[in-house]
Amino acid sequence: VATVLTRPANSALPIVNANANPSVLTNSLGQNYPNPFENETHIPFTISATENVKLVLYDINGRVVKVLVNAAKDAGKHVVNFNAASLAKGIYYYRIQAGDFTYIKKLIIF
Repeated sequence: VATVLTRPANSALPIVNANANPSVLTNSLGQNYPNPFENETHIPFTISATENVKLVLYDINGRVVKVLVNAAKDAGKHVVNFNAASLAKGIYYYRIQAGDFTYIKKLIIF
């Protein structure tokens, strides 16, 4: 036996306000993809508010190899496309600074 729920034809359906609970952006630095890679990779990051963003690539010894981003960015999701064809194979680190947010991840060029 199944229970069937009914409502009068002229009754209103409840509507949920999609803007009542907007998704909250949080600062994050994603893993580059693909990783490992040979020539080009993509580095995703999200910032919760408009900030000056600095994304820097370092070699295994901590030396700056390349500044990938050094600019004001609006809140939201961003992706940096990075061509590493001129770099030596190996392990590198990329670091983001946006306001008080700092995070580091590793990438591998093969």
